[in-house]
Amino acid sequence: MSVVSPSLDRKIYVRSVGHVIVYDPRDGKCEKTEIPKEPYSRDVCVVDNVLYIYCIGVGLMWYNSKEKEWRVVNGISTLLWFPNFRLKVALAEYNGNLAVLQQLSLKKSETIVWCVMIALERNGEEITGKVAWFERLLSITDDYKIMHCLARTDS
Repeated sequence: MSVVSPSLDRKIYVRSVGHVIVYDPRDGKCEKTEIPKEPYSRDVCVVDNVLYIYCIGVGLMWYNSKEKEWRVVNGISTLLWFPNFRLKVALAEYNGNLAVLQQLSLKKSETIVWCVMIALERNGEEITGKVAWFERLLSITDDYKIMHCLARTDS
């Protein structure tokens, strides 16, 4: 199961192998929704009451809870996701944006961590993302890996 269990519409969402389990504590019911058959990130993230996941080869996806289907976030190039490298991705909400931490293993001994901040806009039944900011954060050895991304707010 996922490390993160975000809540959305008063339901709890848990990522499992190949699907997301949706638990409604009000009536005690569980349902399951399939994730696209692409490799996907360990994290799921909620921004403005929408659930997001990253799929390798597809890119950033969002869950339409009314239609119970996954859709691609428009406007984000899949080239942004470095598809030819070994990639680990963690997601977190940050001030209404989606923070994406990418760990890229370029060689056996060199790993780079990037952060991409994505501004999201909903227009009817579509969501468009725009890269607001991105930067290489640091280099680390291959002994380390991103497990999960936690958001922190300043008070």
